Amino acid sequence: MLSLAAMLLGVMISNAQDKMHNHVVTKTDTIFCGKMTVGNFKTKCTLIDGSQLKVKNSEIVRYSNNGQLFEKMPVYRNNEKTGRTSMMEVVKCKNGLTVYKDEHYNGARECLDAYFYFYEDGKCINIQRNPDVDHIMAFIDSFGKPETDPLKDRKYARE
Repeated sequence: MLSLAAMLLGVMISNAQDKMHNHVVTKTDTIFCGKMTVGNFKTKCTLIDGSQLKVKNSEIVRYSNNGQLFEKMPVYRNNEKTGRTSMMEVVKCKNGLTVYKDEHYNGARECLDAYFYFYEDGKCINIQRNPDVDHIMAFIDSFGKPETDPLKDRKYARE
């Protein structure tokens, strides 16, 4: 009976996750949305019951929309913090690094500049402006931590 209840709960959670894959995280709350629209100042979430909720973008810490994850991160220029933050797209997580992309309009060249930030343990260790994919992957691969299996070397005490 208990296993049947656990299986039923698993199916319900799975179905809810399929319908509610978009979410917004603030400092105090997590809101799961069916449909989500990110505006310049507010983000509108349609909840499972059809009601709509608006959240100020300044209160959002991170969000996921249509499979893309964004986090509020500090903006750097010339390897120095600017004091500003931006919602940056999480592009890749590998070898202990998290790569974020931040795009800004460059008026001098009349195009978008893409800045890629490489973070290890919450610290920005590299910034690349308009790199190609090969440069990004080469940096990630060269940084690699040795893969370890924590259970492989563990010795269990026998009782």
